[in-house]
Amino acid sequence: MIEIQRRPACDISHLPDSLSPLMRRVYASRGVNSESQLNRGAKGLLSPGQLYGIGPAADLLIEAIESSQRIIVVGDFDADGATSSALSVLALRMLGSSNVDYLVPNRFEDGYGLSQRWLTKPSPWGLS
Repeated sequence: MIEIQRRPACDISHLPDSLSPLMRRVYASRGVNSESQLNRGAKGLLSPGQLYGIGPAADLLIEAIESSQRIIVVGDFDADGATSSALSVLALRMLGSSNVDYLVPNRFEDGYGLSQRWLTKPSPWGLS
């Protein structure tokens, strides 16, 4: 028999009363500790320069585009994954990449997310 594990109740007292009780519990269970964390506007985002590894990643993309290397965008099968994959392919083409494609792993065979197991599978394009 399966036993349902109950989590301890979250402290929602620090969240605004203007939120429904359900939303207060959802936010609290996701680690939101203050009302200020609910402001997810553009001002609250990191600047691109603060993203870890952005410099080397940008250099790698520039080199790949300039030398016409094959760029594969590995996507996901859900709505945000499909959208971000499509936008990434479009952006890379607009930046001058003539050799960009996408690949979506099979969630039933490969699971969720980019895994080491998937990276070691033979590439359908002969990439290494």
